[in-house]
This record gives sequence, structure tokens and C-alpha cells, in this order.
Amino acid sequence: MKTEMAWIAGGVAFIVVLFALLRALDKRAQVRRIGEDRARLDGEIRSRLEGAARLIGGEVVGTSVLRTSLGELSLLASQAPQRATIDVTRFSASRKGPQVLQLIPVADAQALLTFKNVRPVVIGDPVVDESYKVVASDEAFARILITPALVSRMKAVDGAARARGRLLISTYGVTLMVPRGLRKPEDLKAFYDVAVRV
Repeated sequence: MKTEMAWIAGGVAFIVVLFALLRALDKRAQVRRIGEDRARLDGEIRSRLEGAARLIGGEVVGTSVLRTSLGELSLLASQAPQRATIDVTRFSASRKGPQVLQLIPVADAQALLTFKNVRPVVIGDPVVDESYKVVASDEAFARILITPALVSRMKAVDGAARARGRLLISTYGVTLMVPRGLRKPEDLKAFYDVAVRV
């Protein structure tokens, strides 16, 4: 009886150790897979930006930024490491000022970022108010900046990227992004060309 119990206890201990070992090996494989995905993404992003640099000019810095005299074009995998997909194209430029503003399509309003001291702003122009949600730290600034002409330029961004553009103005700079990882150099150039005019 004691011998049987010892065999059972030994078998259970063996199974526990085996499962722990398999779990550790699985974790190592996951870490290796994440590293491989990251390296593949970095290479893909750099390749796309180098193609765009041949058309736009500028210099690829690191793996994800094309720096030009007018700003920086970048591609991101916003859901990495869970999803190894390039899904954001962004243009950023420097700006100094205390105001914060977001202009985002009404259809994407759930993606508004939260900032202290920003409030919804109704611009009072039906073209703007029906298409975009605006939040800003300074209502007067928002009313001056958000005009039908700006909306027209945002629509040009939407057309160039075949996605709805979002504008963020912060104390650090201006960022225009689309939730789409543009692939072709000519598509990146078209996005860049309209983004610098916004």
C-alpha cells in the first residue's frame, strides 16, 4: 500500500514538473516569436519609409521615422506585440503653444484621447459639426483654426490615405494620423503631401 502511494505521489510530482517545464519552454518560444515579429516589423517599416524617402527626400532615422525639413513621417504597429501589423501612418511637426485640440471624425469619436482641461467645442458650421468632433483647451483657438478650408484639407488626407484622418495639436506639436499602415511609396508620398498642407 505504501509502495503504491509512493508511486502515485512520484507520478504526480513528475507530471507537475513536466507541465512546469513545458510552460517554461512555451514562454521562451513566445518571447522568441515576439522578437522575430518585432524584427520583421522594423524591417518592413524601414523598407516602406526608405521607398517614400526616395520620392519625398529626407532621411530614415531609426526604424520607424522619415525625417524631412517639414516634419516626420512614421509608421506604427499600434497593437504590437499582440498583432504584428503596421496599422497607423502618422505625420508630426513641431509647434510651440499652450493649446490642445483634437479633430476627429464623428464616426471615430470613441478614439478621442483624454487630456486635462479640454472641452467639447461646437464650431457652429454644419459642415464641420456634422463631420467632426472637436475638443480643445481653448474654444477661441478652436474656432479660429477649424474652418471649412481645414475640413477640406482633412478630406484630402482622407482621400490620399483611403482612411479617416485625425488631427491632434498639443503643446509638443501637431500630429496628423490615419488608422491605416500605408504600404506603397507613392501612397506615403500622397499622404505626406496633403499632411504638410494641413
